[in-house]
Amino acid sequence: MPSRAPSGRSQPPAGTKRPTVLAAVAGASALAAAALAAALLLGGPDRDPPPPRAGATISIDVPPGAAARLARGERLSVVPNRIVGRVGDTLRIVNRDRQVHTIGPFIVSPGQRLTVPLARAGVYVGTCSLHRSRKVEIVVRA
Repeated sequence: MPSRAPSGRSQPPAGTKRPTVLAAVAGASALAAAALAAALLLGGPDRDPPPPRAGATISIDVPPGAAARLARGERLSVVPNRIVGRVGDTLRIVNRDRQVHTIGPFIVSPGQRLTVPLARAGVYVGTCSLHRSRKVEIVVRA
């Protein structure tokens, strides 16, 4: 027979446990076991990081006569309207034309080869002498 506690609530007989305490302990044990299994299968915080991604090279080659062709009204597809790269990539621009060209923030002289590491994520909008719209967008993703 259950005894009465001073507060007036009944107490379970000696030697028995409340079901809520057992459920809480069982739940905590299951959660700990699941966390351990996940750490063993997926790797813990001390696992090796993935190897660094080799940076890609984005090449833009301005052909000889590009400025003259643009002056005649020809449409060139030398530079995309939007250049997309990732931090760690390299943008390489080679100007084989006789004219200076501007591509975004870069001014490239005739015969010049410009190599720029993409080091900071962001969207860079600038002028482009190789587009009718005179605009180019360079997107660098993290």
